[in-house]
Amino acid sequence: QEFLSICLEDIDRLTRIINDLLDISKIEAKKVELKKSVVDMVALTRSVNLFFYPRAAEKGLELETSVSQDCIEAYVDRDKIIQVFNNLVGNAMKFTVQGKIELSVADAGDHLECCVSDTGRGIAGDDLPKVFSKFEQFGRTDGPGEKGTGLGLAIAKGIVEVHGGLLWVESRLNVGTSFKFTLPKYLSADAIREAFERRIMEAKRDSRVFSAVRVRVENFNAISGQFAAPKVYAILVRVVDAVKKIVKGQELVSADGRVRIIADVDRKTCQGVLERLTAVLSSFAINFEKVQVTIQCSFDCRCYPEDADKVLELL
Repeated sequence: QEFLSICLEDIDRLTRIINDLLDISKIEAKKVELKKSVVDMVALTRSVNLFFYPRAAEKGLELETSVSQDCIEAYVDRDKIIQVFNNLVGNAMKFTVQGKIELSVADAGDHLECCVSDTGRGIAGDDLPKVFSKFEQFGRTDGPGEKGTGLGLAIAKGIVEVHGGLLWVESRLNVGTSFKFTLPKYLSADAIREAFERRIMEAKRDSRVFSAVRVRVENFNAISGQFAAPKVYAILVRVVDAVKKIVKGQELVSADGRVRIIADVDRKTCQGVLERLTAVLSSFAINFEKVQVTIQCSFDCRCYPEDADKVLELL
């Protein structure tokens, strides 16, 4: 058992090294493929906190999360952004002996600002320009202890930049370090366009068909006049949830009173989807803050490539 456990540790270490080398190679070759979706960055940050919590408790460190509001959305590759947080928090764990590590997400106007800060040993001023260089490891001594490839920060920087953001470091020796990065805000129109561009590319590659179904909230303007913007958004979430129950397992994107469903079905099957949506959701009511709100919806669809083979035509 002791021998096999040593083998397993070495296999895990080699796997991490290989994955890091593959990641940095893809980043340098500009071949990183992003699978973007609308992600609640608050929920994502809290899930990262839960993942690292046992390790932080074992080291006697506080692990905190700070957010500027309950829901902050970004249009990102969820797995890749989790990888960025994992690299930054894992790095903070290595060099923080006591105190705390804090993960934060804030709405900064035209972008989001995320931060992983610690009360660790810090980085000397002369070393700061080399922090994101490949194979750089600061404060690492020979012998036992936590080891890495020296690629984690370079990978994190590459992932953030391919999302259109920036990653930088602020640090004071023997005080602590903060790694901060920005991400573009979720813009619904961009998200919808990118989702359809990706699906068209995949359909061309695999010789497939798909259908674009539009669910339009006909009384959206009336609802917008009745409630403040955050409450209108909450009502639209209820509409999306209702649609999801009927159209299971399909991709949904929404904005401005419209929900687009990208379904891997042909025209005949799509007509059946429209019939189910019309029967259940053409007019339905929800209870919202002790007020009954009637939602009036209409539905239509276009099929690729039969009806249209370009994004604007499908939309």
